[in-house]
Amino acid sequence: MYKPLSINERTQIEGRNLAKIPVHEIARILKRSKATIHREIKRNWFSDESMALKLAPNDDLGNGPAHPCVGSSALRQPSSV
Repeated sequence: MYKPLSINERTQIEGRNLAKIPVHEIARILKRSKATIHREIKRNWFSDESMALKLAPNDDLGNGPAHPCVGSSALRQPSSV
């Protein structure tokens, strides 16, 4: 049966990954499959540079669009003539 990772498990994965503990060892400690650990690291792991790009504000107040396409003409409805 599938059981989602808890916040505690995610924190442990992050700490052990930063400590360069091998994935198979993390999996053994947490009693989870290696695939689960790999997937968590792949989905929720950000390098400092990639995180900085995602969190960079679009103006001096830190207010940016909710999504890169917001305000884009691609999402606008065609105007009736």
